[in-house]
Amino acid sequence: SLWTLLQILIGYNLILPLLLFFFYKIKGAFLKTIEPVSAKSDFDYGIIVTAYEQTDLLPSVVDSILKLNYKNYLVYIVADNCDVSNLNFNNDKINILRPDEVLASNTASHFYAISHFKRKHEIITIIDSDNLVKADYLQELNKWFEKGFDAVQGLRRAKNLNSTIAALDAARDMYYHFYDGEILFKLGSSATLSGSGMAFKTDLYIESLKNSPIKGAGFDKFLQYAIINKGYRIAFAKDAIVFDEKTSGSEQLVKQRSRWIYA
Repeated sequence: SLWTLLQILIGYNLILPLLLFFFYKIKGAFLKTIEPVSAKSDFDYGIIVTAYEQTDLLPSVVDSILKLNYKNYLVYIVADNCDVSNLNFNNDKINILRPDEVLASNTASHFYAISHFKRKHEIITIIDSDNLVKADYLQELNKWFEKGFDAVQGLRRAKNLNSTIAALDAARDMYYHFYDGEILFKLGSSATLSGSGMAFKTDLYIESLKNSPIKGAGFDKFLQYAIINKGYRIAFAKDAIVFDEKTSGSEQLVKQRSRWIYA
């Protein structure tokens, strides 16, 4: 009956996480899991920071990037529909790009940055304008690229817990990264991409999204599908940490989740 089918569908979604956790524990106890190697390569990174209409938080993210314990990178800030007159970082590693036309698209901003690269970077990593990065972020990504992976998802931690909504959003991220990141990857699947704190071999990113119809929210899931469909596996780097601004208002949270579901 329809009622029985509905119960099966609901029960499946309740039981699956428990089954995944059980197999994750079994594999950790009895089977060899993939561990990162010590990074020896000095990969060249293009760090893409996207901003749309707002630039208030850009000094903070740039300051955190410049504190990275790493030298071989350049930063490309795509200030889409932004006033950049007050942005002056006075550092050769920082490149401020202001498109002539409004892009209003994550992927369009990424490709705009790639088209303005100062040199051909081996790897791109995508950072949001409200993020902060941990000092060893790139070294932790390197461990997985040196292992042979072409796509890596880092861990996003909460930057703020200033409201109940923000705390709930952060709790959701903890669950999400554990199940859709660590558990799936250690069971032999791919980690789920989550919008920022992720890195890719540049050629793979271009090939995966060059004909993408996705422009805004949800581009990460389309990218994930495209990468896996090409036969690649996405690694989960739990020590490559990006601090993410959590949604602090209920109305903002509803709009954000609506965009994700629609995508």
